[in-house]
Amino acid sequence: MGGTTLARGIGVAGALTLERLVRALGAPRLRGVARGAVTTALRGQRLIPAAPAWRAVRDLILRPAACCPDGGAHSRFLHGYLELIERAGGVAAIGEYLRAADPPAAAVRVEAFARIALLGILRHEVLGRWRDLTGAPPVVLTDAQIAPYPDCDRDCAGCYSRDDRGGATPSGAHLAWLVDEAAACGACAVHVAGKGEPFLDARRGAALLDVIAARPHLLFTVATHGLAITPELAARMGRLGNLLVLVSVDGPQPVHDARRGAGSFDRVQRALVLLARSGALFGYASLVAATTAPAVITPEFVRAQAAAGCVMGVYSRYFPLAAARWEELALGPVALAAYRAGLAEARRAAAIPLLDLDEMEAHTGCRARAGVSVYIDGVTGAVAPCIRVPFAPAACRLDPARGIGLAEVLRHPFFTAYRARPAHGSWCGADLGAELGYVQTALGAPSPRLAAYRDRARRAAREEVPS
Repeated sequence: MGGTTLARGIGVAGALTLERLVRALGAPRLRGVARGAVTTALRGQRLIPAAPAWRAVRDLILRPAACCPDGGAHSRFLHGYLELIERAGGVAAIGEYLRAADPPAAAVRVEAFARIALLGILRHEVLGRWRDLTGAPPVVLTDAQIAPYPDCDRDCAGCYSRDDRGGATPSGAHLAWLVDEAAACGACAVHVAGKGEPFLDARRGAALLDVIAARPHLLFTVATHGLAITPELAARMGRLGNLLVLVSVDGPQPVHDARRGAGSFDRVQRALVLLARSGALFGYASLVAATTAPAVITPEFVRAQAAAGCVMGVYSRYFPLAAARWEELALGPVALAAYRAGLAEARRAAAIPLLDLDEMEAHTGCRARAGVSVYIDGVTGAVAPCIRVPFAPAACRLDPARGIGLAEVLRHPFFTAYRARPAHGSWCGADLGAELGYVQTALGAPSPRLAAYRDRARRAAREEVPS
């Protein structure tokens, strides 16, 4: 008993010390000094050979860590993603940006990304060596998906969170706690996505940006429909070096409006103009469904988004978690094969990287099973493997009032067993029906919603979709 208590004490005290160190290294004064140094380097960058500089950056990004060994899920993800960037001419585009941009403005982003990488390596090295201590997290995350908002003003066809909406909007303090719990378990990137619209009102948006600004040691991606982005919000986003905004664009105007409502495409394009003028870092995100897939991979569509200032395109394949209209949206094997061939063709002509989330997961294996990613419902506190598989026992729930944090939830037998399965086995992108079947068995209790979801997924995979 004494040894366990001591180990817990060492783990908790060490975690607190690590967090203080990370925060101290991200203090405004040190960031100011670092930005000054980067500004000076950028002003003299013509003296720095581009190829050796990129190799040094690449080596830093791909450096194996205690938690992320070479050949592991996160390592494979980074190798695959960097290959996409290089293939799309992203390295040359970055160099062009650095040469053309105002050095102090560019320094904000360069310094932010360098700090996130360096502090992430520090955190992972330490946590990777503490995993046997009782007070430390049982795995070291690299990223976390957090869905903190309960509502949205759109009724988009195929929205997977349609049946999950409702509840109270978490306070800024609670959102900060959720993010800090993920970071304390190693997450260097936090993806705000799912359920509700983060910028639905000015107060909500300001609170989210406050949390992001106060955590310069983390990279944030925020998914938004873009319709509520104001000049004031865009200006704040432009000042944040650790934020990537992903705006939903589901095809050219007729296709996008058919899914998201008349007039929404034009409003989204105005939002992209605001983001570009503010100097924000942003990309577009497209749903890949039977109704949208052909349109979102045409060269004309990709070129238009790149011309609007998007630095990347992110493609997310439809999954029938919500029952509404699933028959017309399901992407069966034939349509999926056509989409994948079309995406490969689009990449050959694209000036920006095009990232298909399922394709990357197929390359890396299931990141949730590998223990490097997790999904948090910020409204209810429920923790689950991922957005596509948002199911776990009721006990897997964050509760600050009772002192239940993410490290404790990740030690739950459900997650322990989930991580014990082969990462390259039957994962949700390859065989969603089989994955849901495993989760249903692991839950040990009937779930009518999960069973109906599994049935839809299996029928879609066999193309048993009514015409």
